[in-house]
Formats: sequence, structure tokens, C-alpha cells
Amino acid sequence: MNFLLAAPMVARESSVVSSALRSGAMAKGILLILFLYSIASWAIMVTKFISFRMAGKESEDFLKLFKKNRHDSSYLLSLCRRFKYSHLAEILKAGYLDPGHRRKLSTDETRESLDRAISNKILHLEDMLVFLAIGGSACPLLGLLGTVWGVMGAFLGMETYHSASISAVAPGISDALITTIAGLAAAIPAVVGYNYFVNSVRVMTTEMENFAHSLVSGGRKF
Repeated sequence: MNFLLAAPMVARESSVVSSALRSGAMAKGILLILFLYSIASWAIMVTKFISFRMAGKESEDFLKLFKKNRHDSSYLLSLCRRFKYSHLAEILKAGYLDPGHRRKLSTDETRESLDRAISNKILHLEDMLVFLAIGGSACPLLGLLGTVWGVMGAFLGMETYHSASISAVAPGISDALITTIAGLAAAIPAVVGYNYFVNSVRVMTTEMENFAHSLVSGGRKF
């Protein structure tokens, strides 16, 4: 019984593979581009997911320890070094505990320093997200290009062999649709990942801005 259920699936998989192998040079080139993009996008998404999860976990632990002794600069500096993946610790170190701050900063200077640190951190968090956004938009169009090219070839072949039957064009159209499938398969995870990470960056940005505001308004002195 299991064999009977698995047989259609095996047939469909072999049909997809054979369609890819039968496709022309144009379609194979597009399939190769989409395959390489898919590998790169998944690598980016996995790396970002791990780093964002670590940042969230470390920031939560950092904030608990920070509230216990927020007036000891040497303790806070060691805390920042300990939680090196925390975006809150990085903001505190870059905007407040930077060794370049040789003198006491005014409130406006402190706010400016923290804003600059937040902006730099946001740029780092958003790094490579544009790759997901571009691919999410371009991959379906690239797949559609391969399909249109293949369908055009199928109809040209029908004209060449002087046959208007469905059996004359069906194999060519079926093979051409493989690029659209590949384009969607590459684009859908990228679009989902992009929106997930953009929302994560938005949450982190809010956390950093609230943390910076508490530092400035708290009037902490070293």
C-alpha cells in the first residue's frame, strides 16, 4: 500500500528532474542561477537567525545584570565584553564606555554618541537583507523569463514540424514551466525570511532606542 502511494510521488520527482535535464541552454542557465541563489539565501537566513537569537538571549541576560549595578563603569565594561553578541551591550560600550570618551560628555553629546552607535548597529543588522529582498522580487521574474522562452521555443517547434496537436507542444511547455517552479521555490523562502528579519531589526531598534533613552534620562555618572 505504501508503495502504491509513493509511486506517483517518485514519478513526479523523476518527471521534474527529466524536464530540467531536457530543457535548453537558456533554461539550464536560469536554473543554475536560481539554485546558487537559493543556497546563498538559505545560508544568509540561517546565519542571521542564529545571530539574532543569540543577540536576543544575551541582551535579556545583560539587561538583568545591568540593572543590578549600573553605576560601576569598570563592571559594565566587563559586562559588555562578556555579552559580545548583545546589541544592548554593544550600544552601551560604543556610545557610553568608548575609550575615546576622555572627558565627561554633556547630555546632548551623549545622546548623539548613542544615536550614532545605534545607526551603526542597525546597518550591521540589516547587512545582506537587501540580497533577500532583491532575490525575492527577481527570482519569479527570472523563472517566468525561462518559461516564456521555453514556450516560445515549443511553438516555434510546432511551426517547424507543421503539427498543431497538443502532443507536439505539451512536452516543450511542460519542460518550460520548470523554471517558474524553481523561481518560486527560491523566492518564497527569501521573501518570508526577509520580512521576518526586517521585523526582528525593528524590534531590536526599538529596544536600543529605549535603552539609550533610559541611559540619557537616568543621568548616570561615572
